[in-house]
Amino acid sequence: MNNEKEAELRKFVKSLDPHILGVDKIESITISILPKGVWNFNYLVGINKKRFVFKLCPPGSSSVEGMIGNSGWIEFSALRLVEGLGIAPKPVLFADASQFSRYPVLIYQYVEGKELAAFSSNAVAEIARIYSKIHSLDIEEIDFLKKRSETPTKLLADIEKSFAHYENRADIDPTYLDRFGEFIDKAKKRTAEIKIKACPKSLIHADPVPSNFIVGQKIFLIDWQTPMIGDPVFDIWAFMSKAFSLWDLDAPPTEEQKRLFIKTYQSLREDPALEARLNLKEPLYLLQYGLHCSTRYYDYKSRKLSADLIEGRQASFEKYLRTTDVIIARLEEILG
Repeated sequence: MNNEKEAELRKFVKSLDPHILGVDKIESITISILPKGVWNFNYLVGINKKRFVFKLCPPGSSSVEGMIGNSGWIEFSALRLVEGLGIAPKPVLFADASQFSRYPVLIYQYVEGKELAAFSSNAVAEIARIYSKIHSLDIEEIDFLKKRSETPTKLLADIEKSFAHYENRADIDPTYLDRFGEFIDKAKKRTAEIKIKACPKSLIHADPVPSNFIVGQKIFLIDWQTPMIGDPVFDIWAFMSKAFSLWDLDAPPTEEQKRLFIKTYQSLREDPALEARLNLKEPLYLLQYGLHCSTRYYDYKSRKLSADLIEGRQASFEKYLRTTDVIIARLEEILG
């Protein structure tokens, strides 16, 4: 670990009121590096006998409609919102920390376990229960999150807006420009032929890659920096999609596991139109996420991001291109 960074963290820890951390006095501090997210810098900090995650959170925008982008304050607020559900780490503090760190710092309690390494029937069923709890929360009083426009017409409008920016870039492979343009035209025709009632709205996590599920005595869902208010089917689609599961693993859930996931979810939170909306919106979600991933990849490739964000994360940024290709293959299956 960088000695300067460790010294900064130690100074920050010592500046905190120890009671915030649940101790009377800070007697010992240990610091080690946790795996980097795509945007954040993560550290495991031991304070006396307690363990915490200290996440340094560079701000970042998102090209996906409704998604705020990387925000430590939003993650802290979301963790507080779901705290009573027992499905996520307990939040401790969000602080500016500018005296000690270039970026604001989020602190939450460390949860014991390992990242989800493979899909199993037990894990899939438990994750369905997690989502049923998230999607059942009352959203009337939530005022710190953006709301996704979830009608097919509005989703298509957002896709076309993103594509207008995308096709004006000179650094993107023309093959991707052509393919996305073709798929958008086909999605418009397909969507015009399918009618569906208005969808429900709920809190959605929006980033269910396998590494965001920590498996121990129970499963916790971490990385709440990009939640939204939108159709709960987005989380259902994303969890089952190769675009998300292949980010970390070599194989997505099996068809049997997908059926178990939906059956378990529906038994806890009935949503009669869920599968109809899933079928209608899948190509639209793929187009949104595909343009997002391709944009992120070319931002990285064209050095539009700061060096400290790229250093040590090259493999993660390369995944954006692989995910774009996975999305294009799936769009070919659906739209031809």
